[in-house]
Amino acid sequence: MKVITCVVNNPIFIEIQYNTLKKYMKNEYEYIVFNDAKDYICETNKGNIHIKREIEELCKRLGIKCINVPNDNNVVRNNRCPSTFTSYGMNFMLKYQLANPDKYIILDSDMFLIDYLDVNERYKDYKCGISLQTRNNNKEIVRYAWVGIVYMDMTRIDDGYYIDWGLNYGITDCGGLSEEWLKRQIKEGERFPSMYEIRCNKFDNYNTENVYFIKTLRGHCWTENELPDNLKKKKELMRLLKEDKRNYGELIFCELYDDIFFHYHAGSNWRGEGLEYHIEQSRRLKEVILIDVDDN
Repeated sequence: MKVITCVVNNPIFIEIQYNTLKKYMKNEYEYIVFNDAKDYICETNKGNIHIKREIEELCKRLGIKCINVPNDNNVVRNNRCPSTFTSYGMNFMLKYQLANPDKYIILDSDMFLIDYLDVNERYKDYKCGISLQTRNNNKEIVRYAWVGIVYMDMTRIDDGYYIDWGLNYGITDCGGLSEEWLKRQIKEGERFPSMYEIRCNKFDNYNTENVYFIKTLRGHCWTENELPDNLKKKKELMRLLKEDKRNYGELIFCELYDDIFFHYHAGSNWRGEGLEYHIEQSRRLKEVILIDVDDN
């Protein structure tokens, strides 16, 4: 099994993922970092052209396999769309997955495992696990897989050539072009669950034969009272969630997936808070999450 992530501009996230996976993953796995940092000035690095090398050096120090994403070309250099940046890296990782069939967990660079996971138990009956996204397009619902957390058993997926993590411009963000592939995973007589079912159903009885739909508490759509019981003992994490300046009142900006994955959210700076802001916040995040890792 392999856990893969595509990192653009924050090596601290690698340290957090590395340590939390080491603590909470019950299965043997290989952790691979795809280094999509730019060694030229662009929107993602805000002029720090050394991030690419910093990621390489950190991975070497921690013994992590690091694969550089080829991104010094005119298409990438002239791009200003964060979702296009992301889809480019995701499709590069997809080529690796197709060439190296295995069980994969794809994690956003700021997505962290914060409780125990046995992949062979949780996903044993499924070809894939996805966080469903929906958009309305001329009264039709577009359904696709969000790219921030995905489980894929590439040894069982036999229609991988339909997968595309690109955008459906004007309608979806990154991953929108996975709609056709996702439709093919739903068999005759099955249906897509509603977003309400995924959020509120505690029994997972909306899953289909091929697809495990990951429960989600999305940014600005949940409060402290909805924190899963297994996470309430993590006092420092709870404080971090409540004190996040990006919250809207009691509505929490960070996200939770399947009760065991914590998403810092917008760590690539697509909201424009500034790279320095996220570096400082991720240092605090590292302290908080690794305290919980050490205490459990």
